[in-house]
Order: sequence, then C-alpha cells, then structure tokens
Amino acid sequence: MKAYKPIPCMLHEQFEFAALKMRYIELVWLDEGGTERSIKVKPIDLFAKQGAEYLKGKTSAGEICLLRLDQIKSPVWAETGEPLLGSRD
Repeated sequence: MKAYKPIPCMLHEQFEFAALKMRYIELVWLDEGGTERSIKVKPIDLFAKQGAEYLKGKTSAGEICLLRLDQIKSPVWAETGEPLLGSRD
C-alpha cells in the first residue's frame, strides 16, 4: 500500500465527532487491492499504527471494520447525506 497521506484536520475532527455521538456515516473507501467499496459504519475509535491513522467502526450488521483514513473517500452523514466537513470529494 502507498505511504500514508494525512487527512485534513477538520475531517479527522468530524470522524471523532461521529464516534463521540455514535452517529453512522456512509463512505466509499479503497481496499488493499485498490477496489472501491462502500459501507455504512458507526465509528468507535480513531488510532495511529505504523505511521498511518485508522478508523475502527461497527457496521449496522454488528461487524467490526478497520479503515485507513487516507483511503476513505466521499464520507457523508448517514441520516442526511450531507458531506462531512473537510472531506476532499
């Protein structure tokens, strides 16, 4: 996978807010093979590991997922469809 590219601070704060308020977000991300995937997830935690930042989330089906923040595209609030502040797409 490519070297980690930090995301905008405002977007990071929006992910933290979603975790704090336990709000679902919908997003598209690139998996390790570069394939676009989409998911509805409730962020649980944000953390750094081996020089990259990750979102740990829980899907509506109860599955836990780990997503690298710089691979997330087009995050929106699930309730409204509004883009998260600071999103690049």
